[in-house]
Amino acid sequence: MAGVNKARLIWTWTQEAVWLALLVLQLPFVFVQKWSSHGRRKEPVLLLTDLGLSVFAYFRIRMALARAGFPVIVLSIGSVSSLSSQARQLARTLEQLNIQKGILVAHGRGGLTALALPDSGRRRIQHLVTLGTPFHGSRFFTPFAFVPAFGDMNVGSDFLLLHRMNALLFPGFSPFSAYKDEFIYPGNLGHFGQGRDLILDRNGHMNLILDGENIETIVQHIESLHPEPAANPEVRAAKPPEVAPPAAKKSAKKSSKKKPSRPGRKKGKR
Repeated sequence: MAGVNKARLIWTWTQEAVWLALLVLQLPFVFVQKWSSHGRRKEPVLLLTDLGLSVFAYFRIRMALARAGFPVIVLSIGSVSSLSSQARQLARTLEQLNIQKGILVAHGRGGLTALALPDSGRRRIQHLVTLGTPFHGSRFFTPFAFVPAFGDMNVGSDFLLLHRMNALLFPGFSPFSAYKDEFIYPGNLGHFGQGRDLILDRNGHMNLILDGENIETIVQHIESLHPEPAANPEVRAAKPPEVAPPAAKKSAKKSSKKKPSRPGRKKGKR
């Protein structure tokens, strides 16, 4: 991405700093575990939050997905326990919600949690979309490795070695990442590899879920892979039977009637 405008990148860092400063406003709601909305489409979108973020921090991307017609459920697995235990909790939640053919959009730590889903949970997801997920870990978490969740996200952890390639077990997989992510160090550790990465031209971990252009790109990508089905062509092709207007029916009846002739009387000259 050599053509990225430097002034644009500086602006996005400024924007990111504002979002991070405003995070304090969502702290009282960090223990809210679910926020849902209805939609006209059949495929539900599940937004899985990052560690330390409340469901309400995802209000902008949630609104964009809802406008596209998707039913949206924002889920918070708010725990610092191991990512494997969080994945089992996520699987139970998917079963309780009876999710079928869901689209899982997972931010940061949420993407790693999705990788450890047991088969019963993975079969309920048709497409995994990750946003800023450190597939190879991050040295940012090294000082906090004594916390189970951060230890699993550390570079070279057993969790990453065991589960990273599970992303390919989902029927669909789209890994998005920011141009630069302050929580992933070095930056290339956030790339999945194999030519699959979708790198956005804006900086910042929070901009992935709050910047308007990023959100538009992500939603359009999901819509392109899961287009809204058109109306049933058979229903559209079926035409209602033609019915003659009342006046035409009346005149048709009159024309069909004949005056009865009188028997024994013939027409002729007198």
